[in-house]
Amino acid sequence: MLIKVKTLTGKEIELDIEPTDKVDRIKEKVEEKEGIPPAQQRLIFSGKQMAEDKTAAEYKIVGGSVLHLVLALRWFVKFISIELKWYVYTNKGKFFGAIRFCYYHLFRFWLIVFIMDF
Repeated sequence: MLIKVKTLTGKEIELDIEPTDKVDRIKEKVEEKEGIPPAQQRLIFSGKQMAEDKTAAEYKIVGGSVLHLVLALRWFVKFISIELKWYVYTNKGKFFGAIRFCYYHLFRFWLIVFIMDF
């Protein structure tokens, strides 16, 4: 049976699938046509994300059904740590201090953590 997979850009991909095909097999067919790895694909049908271990028949997909393809973006975290240390000598002894700045780049925002040790 022929189904359509619609991307967020509006492009429609026609696929020939069987009712017994699992979702992971449908993702492989999308990869063959579009070059998008299955790990980056999320298929949506009737407003629900499709689980990879279920078949097209379990989702009641019939000829002419439209699946929606959403790309799964991976989040990343960058971490930078800067530490400044100093010693102060007085007549009462040696004192130590440190300031540590930790920068986390998370979800397109920088989070700054300021830690001071004495």
